[in-house]
Amino acid sequence: FSAKQSFTGFWENETTNQLSTENLSKSNLTSINGNQNTYGLNLLINWLDYKYNPRKGFYLMLETKSGLKKIIGNKENNKIVIPISETNEIESSLFVPEKSMVYQGEIQIEGYLPIWRLISLKLANNSGFKFNDYLLDNDLFRLGGFRLLRGFDQQSIFATNYSIFTTELKILFEENSFLNLFFDQSFIEKSTITEKKTNQTSAFGAGINFQAKPGIFSISYALGRFEDTRFNFSSAKIHFGFINLF
Repeated sequence: FSAKQSFTGFWENETTNQLSTENLSKSNLTSINGNQNTYGLNLLINWLDYKYNPRKGFYLMLETKSGLKKIIGNKENNKIVIPISETNEIESSLFVPEKSMVYQGEIQIEGYLPIWRLISLKLANNSGFKFNDYLLDNDLFRLGGFRLLRGFDQQSIFATNYSIFTTELKILFEENSFLNLFFDQSFIEKSTITEKKTNQTSAFGAGINFQAKPGIFSISYALGRFEDTRFNFSSAKIHFGFINLF
């Protein structure tokens, strides 16, 4: 194994500015202007035998951060006024603090077990949480697509908390090329000012990574479903990815 370990600290600033001045009620109150300043720590352990196409080894990424979330808007009684509906007869609003603490964490664990010369079993988990009493959609994790949760549209699932378990069988036929069969199972929670719900997803499929002159191309075919739906081949997704090797 070529061992690599690191422990770092960081500061982040995130700013949200709405492009439209349309009343929030018409967009289901999914975002509002604001910014977020956080400080965090990151732990990385990389004991993989090869970065781009491992056959054996262990990988861990653990990141936590916390800080201050600030909402920008009209004030009333030291609270920010967020309109959620407005008609000629009724006007409804939420009153939230201008500043509040936010806490976030993510973990990525991967283990690769060699089964035979060119066959390896990957077991993985990706999880994350975000805690704040005044979250909107623009504050949440975005899941779905090639990188995280195959079988669903790119970044189509919004989550406050999530945990994704992956089982993947890989057949390695070149240094940067392999075929795979995979199954993803996730548990998802969404908790915002206006919406609270939980869901589960399941997805399975197959894919190929292959080396070309520009880099590594990835293609995956996946079927995904929520807990209250069935697998439907007409809604299958094809995901494309590319890694540029310098």
